Amino acid sequence: MIRLNVRKEILGAIACACLLSFSAAVSSHHSVALQYDMTKEITVSGAIVELEWRNPHAWLHLEVENEAGEPELWKVEFGSANSLYRRG
Repeated sequence: MIRLNVRKEILGAIACACLLSFSAAVSSHHSVALQYDMTKEITVSGAIVELEWRNPHAWLHLEVENEAGEPELWKVEFGSANSLYRRG
């Protein structure tokens, strides 16, 4: 009887771990509309420092001069490298 209860507890713990890991993966994807104001448009000019082609997102690093004339590092986030590649 004790042996059967231990098996149930182990299987229950494994099932909970699987469900928790699945729910973390589902909640990790985010919407662009929730993070950025899609109604505003800005123009940024500067020197390209780095371009990262990696998953889950590609990044463009720019060195931009702020109002005080000091350089700032701006990071522009794109879609995934795979989706950008498919779009040309």
